Amino acid sequence: MSRVLQVRRGTAAQNDNFTGLPGELSFDTDNKTLRVHDGVVLGGYELARTDQMSSAVHTAISALSDDFWTSIVNRNIAHPINIATTDAIAITDTAYIEHFCNYKNVLFAQILLVCQSDEHGYDSGDIVHAWGIGEFSAPTPNLDETADGTSIKIPTCGDLFWVHHKTSALRKNITPENWRIKMRIYYCNA
Repeated sequence: MSRVLQVRRGTAAQNDNFTGLPGELSFDTDNKTLRVHDGVVLGGYELARTDQMSSAVHTAISALSDDFWTSIVNRNIAHPINIATTDAIAITDTAYIEHFCNYKNVLFAQILLVCQSDEHGYDSGDIVHAWGIGEFSAPTPNLDETADGTSIKIPTCGDLFWVHHKTSALRKNITPENWRIKMRIYYCNA
């Protein structure tokens, strides 16, 4: 026998007068929409159906600012998250690339590839999120917290960095002198 998940439901008026728990969903039987609740806002936040949205309201997720993501996360977690971005770091032919920061409680680090000189369809200043080293796509850095801060290491094993060509999407090895990496560090002051 299969299992059924049923969310709280009610009319638009009933939903308008309901403050659900943080993360709770309710179904509006009049408008045929879901509402997401945060434990504070009466009525929650109504989610639009795709037939209610114009194509003009779609925003690329990569176009959203760090401030947007910080505010979303900070409203929904016990300790606010801070985001710091390093200066450009040279790509070296070593076993790993390391950056040390004074931050404690680093949750994770995102590695961005930044074009310095036109290559593979990218212009100087372009930021690439989808890249890799050797056989690995977008490798996750290792975090090692010490008494003084956190060491962030990207294992490279001396392998070549690569990107997908901007227009053809073919995998292309980069010229290290034409690129730099930046680390976006997410940490909390807990």
